[in-house]
Amino acid sequence: MKVNVSHEAFMLAIESLNDPEHGTPSKSEFLAVYNITSVHNTGYGFTLDFKSDADAIMFLLRFA
Repeated sequence: MKVNVSHEAFMLAIESLNDPEHGTPSKSEFLAVYNITSVHNTGYGFTLDFKSDADAIMFLLRFA
């Protein structure tokens, strides 16, 4: 399922994974945690392609 999210929502998701000892997660870690198959910058936000509808809904409930 593809969803569009704002830049702010995307940054909140990344920041939620920050670890004081290891810093910002890698792209592959970020994709794996949220079950995202691809990310596209649209210029005003991001289009995220999730492995399942449930993964997309959980992401939106948490960050949008």
